[in-house]
Amino acid sequence: MYSLAERKGTVAVSGSYLDGGKLQGHIRRDVIYDMVKNHETHHFHSREINRYGNIDSVSDEFLASILPDFYVYPNEKISYIISKQNEHSFLIKIGSRPLLYCAN
Repeated sequence: MYSLAERKGTVAVSGSYLDGGKLQGHIRRDVIYDMVKNHETHHFHSREINRYGNIDSVSDEFLASILPDFYVYPNEKISYIISKQNEHSFLIKIGSRPLLYCAN
């Protein structure tokens, strides 16, 4: 969820952590952020992390070992290049490395 006009939004982070096929914990948190755009580069700043305590059972320390700090701690930054591919699709990259292709 985001608002381009207000340049802020929420990223939902959710999933399960498995080690050797065995469930170790669940991840469920929202990252409240604001964003500044410079051409195709979007600079995101985490303002607040809301953990769903009854679901989120993975420690911040562990999560920070597999995800950028932006998704774990408040007051962290990350930048993505978001390039329009055609009328209905975008490519999200860090530098020249593609991460996600989004289309509808």
